[in-house]
Amino acid sequence: MIFIPILVPAFALMYADISVLPLGLQIVLYAIPFSHPMITAKAVLLGDYLVPLLGIFYNAAFMALVLLIATRFFSSEKVVTARIAMRWRSTE
Repeated sequence: MIFIPILVPAFALMYADISVLPLGLQIVLYAIPFSHPMITAKAVLLGDYLVPLLGIFYNAAFMALVLLIATRFFSSEKVVTARIAMRWRSTE
């Protein structure tokens, strides 16, 4: 299922320029971290270096947020490890 957030922006950006898309779709594509490599490649080829820098900062902030959430989740006692005890019943 991880292919969906990767392939949808890839196909959308492959066939359309992000600047001609509606504002709502632009926001959605910019919010998906997987779309920034394709946006960056097009922007650098056109000489626009602000878009890749903003993408780097956005991806760094997104990564920090995800790491913060994961750290708080896994450091709490919400993660429960289960042991499965195998008890052999004797047929005596």
